[in-house]
Amino acid sequence: QVQAGEFKSDPTGKWVSPVIEIQEGPRYRVGEVRPTGFTIFMRDQIVEPFKQVQDRYYEAEKFKACLLKVRDMYGDEGYINAEIYPDHETHAKKGLLHFDLRIAEHQRVYVRRILLQKNEMPAENLNFIERTHARLSPPVKDEAVLREVMLKRGEAYRRFQEVATVDRLRSMDIFDSVEVQ
Repeated sequence: QVQAGEFKSDPTGKWVSPVIEIQEGPRYRVGEVRPTGFTIFMRDQIVEPFKQVQDRYYEAEKFKACLLKVRDMYGDEGYINAEIYPDHETHAKKGLLHFDLRIAEHQRVYVRRILLQKNEMPAENLNFIERTHARLSPPVKDEAVLREVMLKRGEAYRRFQEVATVDRLRSMDIFDSVEVQ
């Protein structure tokens, strides 16, 4: 619990020191992780990422990382809209937090087509060398970019292919930035 305490102040009223009272509660360890609503994966596959935090004191960031691993598992199978709703149940006597993960898988998503969005190099504010280079070196052709794209039309959208595509395009070392939307 966090609440405001009494202010400490200078008798002349020129300064004040606010007091924040913090009352810590008991620490909890992560207990069971109980998924529901899953059909794509086996229960053990969903619980596996949480084994690293089970029986340890609950840390929000580490638990969130486990949730992201499960979400990525779904994304790698084309279920990029899958949602995981965690809820918890506390057992104060045992000092345990049990988590219920309600999974909404939704539908598998497929790649319709790949759209490239490129910006044009601005011609203004370039020095002589940059202007000369812009005239002599042609822009990268769409075909060259599309060869590096791992996602294919008509196939399930897989998150790992998205990540691999960005890595491949960045490794070409000819773009200022690469983003997938």
